[in-house]
Amino acid sequence: MQNLAKVIWHRKPSKVHPRRKKINFKNIFKKKWIFLAIIFILGIIISSFILGGDSWKFQEVKYFGVKNLEKSQLNKYIDPYLGRNIFFVNPQKLADELNEHFIEISEARAEKVYRNKINFYIEEKIPHIIYLNFSGIFLFDTKGEVLKAWEAGSKVEFSELDYELARGFGDEDASYIEDRVYQDLDEEEIEDFIFEEMDSKEKQKVLNSIVVEKQTKFNKILDNNSKKLELFSEYQIPIIKAWDESVYKVGDFDDRKKIKFLGNAVNSLKERMNPKDIKCLWDGELRLICTIDQRIDLILSPSRKLNYQLQDLKLILEEIDKESEEIRMIDLTSEKVLVEYW
Repeated sequence: MQNLAKVIWHRKPSKVHPRRKKINFKNIFKKKWIFLAIIFILGIIISSFILGGDSWKFQEVKYFGVKNLEKSQLNKYIDPYLGRNIFFVNPQKLADELNEHFIEISEARAEKVYRNKINFYIEEKIPHIIYLNFSGIFLFDTKGEVLKAWEAGSKVEFSELDYELARGFGDEDASYIEDRVYQDLDEEEIEDFIFEEMDSKEKQKVLNSIVVEKQTKFNKILDNNSKKLELFSEYQIPIIKAWDESVYKVGDFDDRKKIKFLGNAVNSLKERMNPKDIKCLWDGELRLICTIDQRIDLILSPSRKLNYQLQDLKLILEEIDKESEEIRMIDLTSEKVLVEYW
């Protein structure tokens, strides 16, 4: 039994594994380093070809959306970057530079077009009117922002009474009428003259002469400033002369509603009446007076919807021969349209 137990519990000898071969890490590392070295050298060759080759240099610019801006002016800020490797040129940085230097740009974006071109997508502010007043000439966009300005050298100041008289809103019994009458009388006439007894028609004549004087003075200043309109000759948009002393700087804003009305009114009259000549004056208050072919004065106002005024004008012109020399003025500022004849 003792021998049997020994046999039963005797362990079988374990299988003899073949002797493992030792790995030579030094050889493997040598091969990997050779491989990496080859990749590194190829990388240097390829990158030097790409980064150093002329085909990857920034050479071409293309603008989209440019209508009024001069591309030569835009290029002044882009040209210094030409010839640089396009991989190292930040296109949005160039677009931001254009945004910074050009008030006429509302938004500028840029993108690379490999290998050597950058496209610029520019949204321009839209020039709407050229506003010529006593203080200078100002280019406004549709939002009422000043895009360009020329200031007259001399500053003028008129009283509210001056403006009221120029607009024709004087009073024939006012003290300034009396003062003017006395100025025109000699000493003997003054002794017997009583202003209150003066005929109303005579007073009205004096008032009319003062109105003409004020208007002549105002328009003389505007005509003098008009000599600088050549600075704005590239803009084929309405020119509005204005009895107004306001001074604007580039980037300033005026009433958007007023600016849009002035431009839209003139453009609509041109489209509907096709005049050979149209001259428009903003009286600085609430009236736009447009003289059509030096014959008819059309008076419009932003206080009433422009479409209603244009509809009334169409109806009137259908009933009245617009070629008639007798028509002097059509006032469209209210629902009761006023038509005057010579």
